Amino acid sequence: MPARATERDLVVEAAAECFAEAGIAATTVDEIARRAGISRASVYRYVGGKQKLVSEVVLREAVDVVEHLHNETGRVTSTDDILRVFVSEAIRVIQQRPVLSRAVGPDLHITIPDLTYEISMMPVLLEGILSVLMPLRGQVLVPDAEERLVIIVEEVIRFVIARITTPTLDGRARDPAAAGERAVAVFGPALAQLAVGS
Repeated sequence: MPARATERDLVVEAAAECFAEAGIAATTVDEIARRAGISRASVYRYVGGKQKLVSEVVLREAVDVVEHLHNETGRVTSTDDILRVFVSEAIRVIQQRPVLSRAVGPDLHITIPDLTYEISMMPVLLEGILSVLMPLRGQVLVPDAEERLVIIVEEVIRFVIARITTPTLDGRARDPAAAGERAVAVFGPALAQLAVGS
């Protein structure tokens, strides 16, 4: 039997629906309250203001994307293939999800703290992505491999966000396959060096 949704869950779901339909910038707390069937004051009591709602929704979406990536990368075995699939699928899925496509597009000015330096999101993303990019488990790793892997994963996250939000000279910034190949060229050698004998 599924767990009963809390009032907080209902507010976050209402916010996600409003953000997907109207955009993050255009949505007000009053609209979220109406959608959730509660008062504006209750929205603040259960979750907080609009920026807190944005953070909650973006984090929830990001966790869903990481779960999807975990499933997709489970089909390949080499480090390069995992990296290639991870980056190309991340870009493709983000572009397809209404809230995330707005978060990295027209509403980026609102979500940039959550996507870059918001401390609460990075540990969740790192944990999920580390599990995706750990084909090195079971191999003998060089000293400090875990610390080096965290640094690489942080840069891969930034790479994905940059490929979506920043145009490239050749116009292929949003091309998932091209981004996957570029990620392998940029990060593949660093990942390969984490295993002894590489």
